[in-house]
Amino acid sequence: MGMKGSRRLLSVVLAMLLAIGLTGSVAWSGETVLRFQVNYAGTSKGGASMRYFADQVAKESGGALKCQLFFAGQILKTKEAFSALQKGMVDGLYSALLYYGGIVKEASWEWLPFTWQDPTQVLDLYYKHGLLELMQQALAPHGVQYLGAIPMGTLGFLTRFPVENLGDFKGKKIRGAGPQASVIKLLGGTPVSLAAAEQYTALQRGTIEGTIYPWYTVGAYKFYEVIDYIITPGVYSPCVIDLMMNRKSWERLSTAERQAISRAAVNTVKWTAGENAAWDQDGLAVTAKHKVKIIKLSDQDMKQLRKATKPMWDKVAARSELSGKAVKILREYLKAE
Repeated sequence: MGMKGSRRLLSVVLAMLLAIGLTGSVAWSGETVLRFQVNYAGTSKGGASMRYFADQVAKESGGALKCQLFFAGQILKTKEAFSALQKGMVDGLYSALLYYGGIVKEASWEWLPFTWQDPTQVLDLYYKHGLLELMQQALAPHGVQYLGAIPMGTLGFLTRFPVENLGDFKGKKIRGAGPQASVIKLLGGTPVSLAAAEQYTALQRGTIEGTIYPWYTVGAYKFYEVIDYIITPGVYSPCVIDLMMNRKSWERLSTAERQAISRAAVNTVKWTAGENAAWDQDGLAVTAKHKVKIIKLSDQDMKQLRKATKPMWDKVAARSELSGKAVKILREYLKAE
């Protein structure tokens, strides 16, 4: 059997174990093991964030809980992951809810462009202005316990084509979904929906000509091999990735264990928030070593883009009552800021 065949067989076996033999958290040697699907590569900052979370879960629970992480492509595809979480095939999921906007109506407001402008605002909004509780309400009917929104650095356009003004986006195929896709359409581009793991190959083959993704991935994902430009400023500063658990897995835990996981989630949000600026700089610094150019859009273009995206806020707010509340919280906070 070839290497590809062996990997395929291993993936099938792991998936079968998850589907039939390992439903719900399991106890090994006196500790409870929680299986978390991570919809990103283990070598990415998302992988690093989840390893930090796993360490914090073990620390905060005094060793009673352990997280087993499965990274992108190991057992589940991105499109299957939320359903697998709901069914209890995995205990937890780390992913942008944006992928599941057709299921979770409240997934869109987190991806409205030009909202918060730094990670400290994310902390403030979720933990002092009610967005954490709001998302917990939104996910509960889906059998999911929402744990937190992890800041993951500035997210903006990474392209194979130069952008001197907004008109240069016209006719270009760019990876994006939900509100991201709406931004691309406003610019005259064609949005293409792809899982994170599929972007490199799509850029390499020319299936897409750009993506909206964190700056740090230029180095971490080796995107410097398949893009030529980073367009600044970012559209999301920072983007956030959602951390969740299967509701039944959550409820099987003791009160002390649930509190330990909640503390671990907060610790992870604070840690990543502190790392975001360095991650951004890591991505931008890669340009010095590779043939990637940084292009800064004019203040006039940015003002025009911000104005053009404002109608999206009302559209997203109308998706559900909770979406409307989230957008209202954002508007009031940003006005006060």
